[in-house]
Amino acid sequence: MNRPDTDQQQPSPPHAEFWQRLKTSARSMRVRLAFGYVLLVTILLLAAGLIFRAALDNSIEREARALLTERWGAVRGYLTISEGRPIWVYEPGDSVQVDAVNRLRLRLLIADSNGNLLEISDRFPLADLETREALRAAAVLAEPAFESRTGGNGIDYLIRRGPFPHRDTLLVLALAQPLEGIHRESRTVLRWYFWTLPVLIALLGALSWQMAGRALLPLRQLSKAAEIVSSETLSLRISPRGARDEVDALTVQFNGMLDRLERSFERVKRFTIDASHELRTPITAIRGQLEVALITARTKEEYRAAIETAMEDVERLSKIVRSLLLLSQAESGQVALQLVLVDLSTAVREAAAHFDLPAAAKGLKLSVVVPGNCMALIDPIQFERLAMNLLSNAFKYTRPGDSITVTLSRFESDVIFTVADTGPGIAAKHLPFIFDRFYRVRDDGGDVDKGIGLGLSFVQWIAQAHGGHVEVRSTEGQGAAFAVSLPAGDSSNSLRVLPID
Repeated sequence: MNRPDTDQQQPSPPHAEFWQRLKTSARSMRVRLAFGYVLLVTILLLAAGLIFRAALDNSIEREARALLTERWGAVRGYLTISEGRPIWVYEPGDSVQVDAVNRLRLRLLIADSNGNLLEISDRFPLADLETREALRAAAVLAEPAFESRTGGNGIDYLIRRGPFPHRDTLLVLALAQPLEGIHRESRTVLRWYFWTLPVLIALLGALSWQMAGRALLPLRQLSKAAEIVSSETLSLRISPRGARDEVDALTVQFNGMLDRLERSFERVKRFTIDASHELRTPITAIRGQLEVALITARTKEEYRAAIETAMEDVERLSKIVRSLLLLSQAESGQVALQLVLVDLSTAVREAAAHFDLPAAAKGLKLSVVVPGNCMALIDPIQFERLAMNLLSNAFKYTRPGDSITVTLSRFESDVIFTVADTGPGIAAKHLPFIFDRFYRVRDDGGDVDKGIGLGLSFVQWIAQAHGGHVEVRSTEGQGAAFAVSLPAGDSSNSLRVLPID
């Protein structure tokens, strides 16, 4: 007998899939926003209804108190005491007075100061409080008091009871006012309010759903844009709505992020192309030299000459690789500056001293203009690399008879280090790219063997890592000047290690 395979996965029932979709939808921001709106407004409407009911009840009680106070004074105008008995004085033919007296006597209690009842209406709500002792105690009250009472018919009453001096006689007077009619009207209003509340909440839910959808529309656009963003679609941008709200700010930030990513990808792409080209040139040269040596060399001297020539290209290749490695470490933030307080005047003079003999041999005039001392919080090794790169760059691109001037100045909280030359200068078309990696300016003879094109990139990174910047000023045929601005700083300076931009 075959047994069913209990391990085989059974298809989920339809209701399970429905509940799963419902749970997923319930976690959406639109549902939560709409539900939050509805819940908040529902609580506010319920609270408003309860507050309205309390305010209405309070208003009803105030009106009832005012009415009882008014009738209390009216009793004084119609009531008199004769032989210890209350007598109502009015014109029987005057319908107004008759109606007024009838209303006063409708729910009324009169007793003497000893608690003996003198008159009581049939509709007055009796209670244990109307005992002789209670009435005698009410006679000595300082002023009449109000109290709420439920009659035997279940109707709520407001009663004003207290002493009622009348000429030389002290009476106890109590007037009652039913609240049922007024309460009935208030309950009707509240009933309609709470019956229409579900309809209002339903309309509010539909409106909240639409409002949440409109509010989240830019976020959905951002989400769709993020889904399709790749290295080929980095030019995609989302237009702000013009509302100048948080969503517009997020849209602007998202577009800014895409701008930075696009520039970064372009920089990486250009770097990859340039690095491949720079590495390919010496590798091709080495391979060609070795292939020629294998084919044509016959003696040991010929092989040695080929190997020496290849070693020169290997050294150049090694220099490129070391520079690329240091550049990669700088971009990833692995190069941390070791800041110490250094006299830049001494550091600049020592860096320039390395070029005294080469400048004299080339027929260049090298001038150093620095103050007696200029203290700054810097990394000595990185600053030496910055100075050597700028001096080397000026030395390579000047001609015999030109001059190189190195200056160091202090302006408030900044130190300006400048290397200027009177060489051929830099054309305006090259200035925007002068700090790009592997970018080199060809001279009139087309000579490109002026280094590997990373020196100025390192200069810019070192300046930015110290919290400064570098600028170039040049006119073609009139020389060039590179000015590095660094914060003079002290032990409180903050360190910034930035990637090369």
